[in-house]
Amino acid sequence: MAEHDLPPADLDLLAVLRKIGDPGLTADTISLLDLPDHDVDQTLRRLIDQELLHQVTDPTGTVRYPATPAPDTAKDDDPASLSDTNHGPSSTVSQRAAQALARLVEHYTMLMSSIAETLEPGKHAYSDLRRSATPLADRATARMVFDREHHARGGTVMAVLRLAVELELWEWAWRLGEALWVPLRSGRHIEDVLLSQTFAVRAARVAGADDDLGHPYESTACARVAWAQSRLGRTADAAALIEFAVAVAEGHGDGRALATALSVSAQTLVADNRLDDAVAMFDRCIDLDIRNSAPPWVLGVRLRQQASALSSLGRKKEACRAARFAVGLIFGDPRPRGFDAARALIVYAEILLDLGLTELADEALIDANAFLDPDADRVHHADVQALLWTTATVLGQPDAEQHRGRAITAYEQAGDSRRATELRAHPTPRMPVTPRQSTPPPSQENPEPEADR
Repeated sequence: MAEHDLPPADLDLLAVLRKIGDPGLTADTISLLDLPDHDVDQTLRRLIDQELLHQVTDPTGTVRYPATPAPDTAKDDDPASLSDTNHGPSSTVSQRAAQALARLVEHYTMLMSSIAETLEPGKHAYSDLRRSATPLADRATARMVFDREHHARGGTVMAVLRLAVELELWEWAWRLGEALWVPLRSGRHIEDVLLSQTFAVRAARVAGADDDLGHPYESTACARVAWAQSRLGRTADAAALIEFAVAVAEGHGDGRALATALSVSAQTLVADNRLDDAVAMFDRCIDLDIRNSAPPWVLGVRLRQQASALSSLGRKKEACRAARFAVGLIFGDPRPRGFDAARALIVYAEILLDLGLTELADEALIDANAFLDPDADRVHHADVQALLWTTATVLGQPDAEQHRGRAITAYEQAGDSRRATELRAHPTPRMPVTPRQSTPPPSQENPEPEADR
């Protein structure tokens, strides 16, 4: 079928897809979604079926991502590579279509890796993707580009991942699933986290079928599926998956993957209201991180999570100490980690507020707010504004209602209509249970954050 026989919307799609092979364009200027109405998923399938996708994504003579690890894709001079193997494309897809789809998936893998590295530096599970990723201009740009690719017209990037799995491009599929973890999780797209990491588990399992121990990413992907299930209230399913993830990580001797699985286990215990068990699991996880020489910010994140669990148990002084340690560790990391620092400061401020130390809580929230980008961190920005409404009200500050209004707007922009409605319905914020003096008495222990634990 000739290209001119395609409907007009598909011709527009062809024109945009061609840009993917142009080394003169940067990833954040390319979008399948700057188009009139079309169904991305169906159009990609038709382009494959009609032997047209190769026209769209043929390289222009320059390798776009030279640092990208090359999966086993079909070669023109290697007919055997078309067989239905663990690593190659499906035998039901032509060689040319498989190569074209691999280039398309590579483009989205690198784009999502760049977004992830911009939003939360260093949080890829595998360093080959970190080395290949070029961060975007700033976190707000990264969030905007991701939202464009994820939300509009059915979600282009999820359609590409689905096709990569269906057509058995396993090496690219698990990499794309891994790259999607940070932007989907940080945007609280829990259902899509579950779907993408389930795809990644399947792809990693097949890609590692020749290894007696399996693929190293399988454990991390299973833990991430469990994380999503626990957020959706499926704690029993999450617990079973975590056991498997732990076993795979231990089999590989992968300390980082094991720590990830234990951390998810602790978070699942929190979701199941088994708080004492969660605190103990966080202790085990932190000990493992120390043995593995994890960077300071990793320990800070674990302590921040443990502080939240301790606070829920009513162990406020321990929670306060853990939160202060978390803040100190994150600030002590050589790489700037403003987003993680903000999250730790939010937990610290909540604990201080519960202790009645309102002035200290207010100071921590002001610091947290300075680290957040309202366009990139909408939910956390809204949380800070809601807490600042509380502290400003308690302290009798004149800008209390301004914080409330900002929180409502931020929750609406983040798609959290429930929280926005709650704030509208309650003219006064939650107050500290037992108001106390704003600075701790001399007898109270308040150790400075230490370098490790």
